[in-house]
Amino acid sequence: APQSRPVGSNKIGMLAWTAKMRTPEYPDGREVILIANDVTVQSGSFGVDEDQFFFKASEYARERGLPRLYISCNSGARIGLVESLKPKFKVGWTDPKNPGQGFKYLYLSEEDYKALPEGAVQATKTTDAD
Repeated sequence: APQSRPVGSNKIGMLAWTAKMRTPEYPDGREVILIANDVTVQSGSFGVDEDQFFFKASEYARERGLPRLYISCNSGARIGLVESLKPKFKVGWTDPKNPGQGFKYLYLSEEDYKALPEGAVQATKTTDAD
């Protein structure tokens, strides 16, 4: 539902507006839904809240038969993790001597994984031979 908030009170890195856009095909204007990242909130990165917001704004547009325009200005996806969990992740590099070649997967040591509450991380056990 449309809302109005004081400047600086946005808690997620995404915004949406209903706007009237004039084009050659619609010289009197056509209502559209405009979605954009808010780079002032965690560099506009996508996390769980932003994904849900994007879904709801898109659903709003679909239900009303309105075009959806998305302006992307963000720093990519954000792993939705508690800060204390992030340092436990390790990288399975494609070539450990050349990280520029990319990585195969992220992983937790068995010790770190077992120390987590059951269900906290969805994982598949792997070995370096995989």
